[in-house]
Amino acid sequence: MKDTVKTPAWTDGEGSRGDIVLTSRCRLARNFKEIPFPHRAGEKERASVAVMVRDLLQDNPVFSGHLWIDLKDLSPLERALLLEEHVISPAFSTEAAGGRALTHNPRKTESMMVNEEDHLRIQVIEPGLELKKCWHRVNRLDDEIESVMDYAFSSETGFKTACPSNMGTGLRASVMLHLPALFAMGSYKGMSQYYTSLGMTVRGVMGEGTAVTGNLVQISNPQMEMQPEEETISRLEKTALHIVEQEKSAREKLFFESREASLDKVHRDLALLQSARVLPFEEFMSRISSVRMGVEEGVLPPIPRSLMGRLLLMARPACLQVIFKKAGEGEALDVLRASLVREQLTGY
Repeated sequence: MKDTVKTPAWTDGEGSRGDIVLTSRCRLARNFKEIPFPHRAGEKERASVAVMVRDLLQDNPVFSGHLWIDLKDLSPLERALLLEEHVISPAFSTEAAGGRALTHNPRKTESMMVNEEDHLRIQVIEPGLELKKCWHRVNRLDDEIESVMDYAFSSETGFKTACPSNMGTGLRASVMLHLPALFAMGSYKGMSQYYTSLGMTVRGVMGEGTAVTGNLVQISNPQMEMQPEEETISRLEKTALHIVEQEKSAREKLFFESREASLDKVHRDLALLQSARVLPFEEFMSRISSVRMGVEEGVLPPIPRSLMGRLLLMARPACLQVIFKKAGEGEALDVLRASLVREQLTGY
């Protein structure tokens, strides 16, 4: 078997409602008082912010074990891998100008981008429906920084951010859900429109501007909120639980009304993943989604949830190139992906 990368803890499938909720995330946008925001600052000013943050974290036990990385020291492939791992944003993965840095813990459940759009983007991500756990931890990290540094804040508009839509509490909380039955039953569009009408943001797994692949949907709280963070978390958690119940009902209906066709599809998809020699990413995402549902519904062999979670990351382009230690694109990556998936699913 090929060497594999050590995947972040969010891929392990643990956590509440892990059959449908893949991850929970809380992210805080923060800027320091009387210091130009990153887009207004020069490289020297950004570098001074990075040094200040690094020194602030260095001796703080709350950040013990965190790795500090200057973005300019990373190759494009290394940045692309961090993007696939949900440690950094798309903008951060392509912009390696001086003064930008990041830090993360060994499990990559805690991370912080320094001088992205804002001075700080503090993030906690956990597997399953664990919004409260994420909020408590990201709030603790935030409190440690605020105890030493003054944030840019207005009593009228809340925390000041580079993008006005992020002002207020600066909190963006989200859940990533696997909804194959709602898509199969044609119910996803109406659900998406309903939650969008309530102010929620519904988008693809890689964030803003990305399409939905593999029936994976990210739902997050409205922007520019001033209500207490605990209320935001509670509201999003209730939304997620409601969607979970909708998906469960759709799965029951799917396997009751179209049982033979549904069984045929999940078994065919598993067989193809176990034998394919060329596997485009979009096809992989579609078929692994089907297989995951079949496993969770007990009609396929008990493939570990952690394995399917890891595959969602390992099958992505940058991760494949790191695993196989070779550059590639197009069909070359499709061949590597097929090889990896065959190896991982052998015996099931």
